[in-house]
Amino acid sequence: MAASANNNPGAFIGSVKLLNTEEKQAALFNYVTKSCEEFANSENLNGLNKILAELNPAQFPVPAFAVISTKFQIHGKYNLDELKTTIAKFKSMTAAVKKESMSSKFLTAYFYALKSLADACLAKKVPLLGIKPLYEGIHWYTDGHPELLTPAHASFLCLCLKARHFYLCDPFINIDCEMLLQQGLDYRRSNKQNSSLMSCNSEPILLFFYYAALIRVAQCRYEEGLLLIEQLLCMRGMCNSAIAAEAFKIGIIVALILGQDQLFLPGCRNVKFLQAVSRPYLTLAYIVTSAKIGDNIPALVKDYAEKTRKTFQQDGNAGLIDVLVRKLQEKKISAMPKTFINVDRNRAMARAFFNDNDNFDVVVRKLINNKELKCTIDGGADIYSFRKLVEDAKDEEDEIDLNTQLQNLAKLTTAVRNVHDRLKVVPQNASNGGKQAKKRLMM
Repeated sequence: MAASANNNPGAFIGSVKLLNTEEKQAALFNYVTKSCEEFANSENLNGLNKILAELNPAQFPVPAFAVISTKFQIHGKYNLDELKTTIAKFKSMTAAVKKESMSSKFLTAYFYALKSLADACLAKKVPLLGIKPLYEGIHWYTDGHPELLTPAHASFLCLCLKARHFYLCDPFINIDCEMLLQQGLDYRRSNKQNSSLMSCNSEPILLFFYYAALIRVAQCRYEEGLLLIEQLLCMRGMCNSAIAAEAFKIGIIVALILGQDQLFLPGCRNVKFLQAVSRPYLTLAYIVTSAKIGDNIPALVKDYAEKTRKTFQQDGNAGLIDVLVRKLQEKKISAMPKTFINVDRNRAMARAFFNDNDNFDVVVRKLINNKELKCTIDGGADIYSFRKLVEDAKDEEDEIDLNTQLQNLAKLTTAVRNVHDRLKVVPQNASNGGKQAKKRLMM
């Protein structure tokens, strides 16, 4: 028997029927793989359609899903209607497969077909079309438990991110990250049967964290996004990955948006590599964190971003830089109650380095609506008043019960006593095993 079908659909069907036995599964998989590569290289769409019409997916699951995966790969040969028809065919094939008879070879073909489906939808710029098939495909395999990580999770999140459709994302993002971090990639590769998460190589796992972080950032849930990035960068068994480098760049900007000057990376072994490939972002972090209180930080960031715009645009992070500038301006406005009780618009705009009256009012009202700023606006006199905020805070302070103050004092005394006892019993040269892991500076 030939090693492949030589781009002949009839030969492929005949050989598959001969090799479809328990003892020949390895030979069948190798034959199907080589044959599908030939069909893809020659873009033999008619041959693939003939095979799909002939093979029963319940009887020949591995060849059938490998062939439909190949058809998704040559998406340039057909139009959007044909893609929809192929997706419908994929769904019917999945429904015909008996889960109890699934083999590891079938799972390889199945998840590769899901990934190829997602890639085809992205290439045709219809990411929304692929969301439901991947959603259903992952649910089908995990028995309705999408928190169990599969190789298709990253493709699903990528589709959601491109389509800006986040309604279905939460159950997929809420996996057990702590277990994944504790086990590490090396453990999972060598202990597949003991891992509660499906066996994956490093790429889909890193991409899962990367896309999940981008989705949280797009939702303005910056703390959650930064946590996912930090978890990605602390993954054990991770090499110097381009995915990690891109995540580190985004993590720097998100940390600055949150007003932080550090990333929490305990156990990360790639800090030097990450810093070496992220110099423009580290310079940006230095500009923001080293600026003086009276400096126009948004303008400094804008000037630097303009000089290095090509770099940020190539990385796809120019939009995040704009968000950072806006957040820095909002931070200036939110800090005004610490200095002013009443302030006129011109002085407030000068304080926050704004030039546009309308834009300034929009930002102030947005902060008020989001409960990030307590302020009343006298539209006629253009006066911003924070007096009520100060008075309310004073009234709340006066209402504190004396018993509450005494209880707080007792707790503080107990805490001080415990620390004092610890200082006496812990030797000076004790190991630092109990110390909290240090934060890695971005600079």
